[in-house]
Amino acid sequence: MVELAGLADEFGATGILEVVERLEGIGMTDYYGVSGRSAGPEYEQMSDAECERKIALLRAFWAYFDDVASGVSAELRKSRPSSGRVPAEEGATEPGLCAMRTARRSRSSRRRSA
Repeated sequence: MVELAGLADEFGATGILEVVERLEGIGMTDYYGVSGRSAGPEYEQMSDAECERKIALLRAFWAYFDDVASGVSAELRKSRPSSGRVPAEEGATEPGLCAMRTARRSRSSRRRSA
């Protein structure tokens, strides 16, 4: 995914990852691998560069998922998912990315006016 996002060199240069926080899991952790809790760094405001990097990664993942979805048989395509994202060719939008961009623009505007 980092190659699709154009971030392979950046990720390759990070070296050994460091655990910065550990969270106790909940029932969802056993089944889905999610903690159900936000780590401390998630409450910190991200820089414009970090936001752009995360958007690039999200776009790479969705492009990959769309590519996989394009290989699904016509018969399976007739059924609609009960939840989740509609493939891009069906006119899906990216509301999360739009919200991230809006929040970033708002921060940038506040900085300029300060």
